[in-house]
Amino acid sequence: MTYFENRQYQTDAINKSKEILKRYGLVYLFGDMRTGKTFIALSIAKELGYKNVLFITKKLAIKSVLKDSIALDIQITCVNYESLPKVGKSFDLVIIDEAHKLKKFPKASLSAKNTYEITKKGLPIIYLSGTPAIESGSGLYHQFKMSIYSPFKQYKNFYKWADAGFVNVKMQRTPYGFTKDYSDANLHKIEPLIKHLVVRITQEDAGFKHTVDVQDVQLDVPTIIEHYTNRILDLRVIEIKNENIVADTPIKLLSKCHQLVGGTIIGDNGLSYILSHYRAEYIRDNFKDNKIAIFYTYKAERQMLLNILTNIVETPEEFNEIPNSIFIGQIKTASEGVNLSTAEYLVFMNIMYSGTAYVQALDRASYKNRETPPKAIFLVSKGGVDTKILKVVRNKQSYNSKMFRRDYEF
Repeated sequence: MTYFENRQYQTDAINKSKEILKRYGLVYLFGDMRTGKTFIALSIAKELGYKNVLFITKKLAIKSVLKDSIALDIQITCVNYESLPKVGKSFDLVIIDEAHKLKKFPKASLSAKNTYEITKKGLPIIYLSGTPAIESGSGLYHQFKMSIYSPFKQYKNFYKWADAGFVNVKMQRTPYGFTKDYSDANLHKIEPLIKHLVVRITQEDAGFKHTVDVQDVQLDVPTIIEHYTNRILDLRVIEIKNENIVADTPIKLLSKCHQLVGGTIIGDNGLSYILSHYRAEYIRDNFKDNKIAIFYTYKAERQMLLNILTNIVETPEEFNEIPNSIFIGQIKTASEGVNLSTAEYLVFMNIMYSGTAYVQALDRASYKNRETPPKAIFLVSKGGVDTKILKVVRNKQSYNSKMFRRDYEF
């Protein structure tokens, strides 16, 4: 007996998805965060009688997925993408959670290659994502390539697909010459070929009352951080504890400036240094009486939080169950497939370059029955590179070294 009570929008999505899956061999559940995509996918699998289901997700989401599978009384194998080579190939259905993870192009990612090794014999697939075409619709090719029933199956590789007009290929100047830019997808040509495979589920369908309240907090940059940032921009090298840290390419320079603005830096020897605890101290001084979940970017930022805060937990389950606990998680791994719905605030110590990570992390506190809207707090420095990154990722794009060169005119 399940603890779930089907809501009408879930029943509708299940029924529609079953028919698409039976007819086309795949279905893509394009659902907003916290609308129950996992529950819907597992219900489809159970109602269609699949006995050997592989559910691929992020590591932090595995416990939650298994909890749903137990409630629905369906046996599954649930693994993270990195463990795929270990699970074998004897499945009759594959559910690909956070399917946008397979979006890398023009060449397929390792996760895509490992997934395809399991699905290439013709297994039916249920795709799950809240952001299937974020940053670029070009990422859809390798997602659908996982199925032999792909609407793009006649194109043997990404380049042939792009040359067929699905991408507006442009030449891009780089420091090393010209290269082809495949990011400008022709969505007007793509959408008619995939729309019959997609089931859209919105938070409005699910009856959500609130959206996330987003606030930016601009912090003064400590003198030591300002000093090192100006020096590395001018000289492309700084010395920390008798080690020269070199930023001799635009991408290295962007990375070092991004690390510095958060109060840390990674040396060429791989060691991390904390130069200032100013962001962790701000969180301690301003959110000590609130239930908060904190996203960090670099490992040294995690240590900074451990140095300053108490009652820290690092799993969503502990956070939701333990009063007065503080969740901390690396934004890349904790922004997808986890439930932080008891958080009053999501606090972003630093933001990654990815529009995907921004959108996913922002919705971690969404939950249908919340009485008050969750708040997301972005800590940014006055005049720092993080303010420029945040502006770009809010437009669902990724900040890159080309933008960095433009912003800093070098």
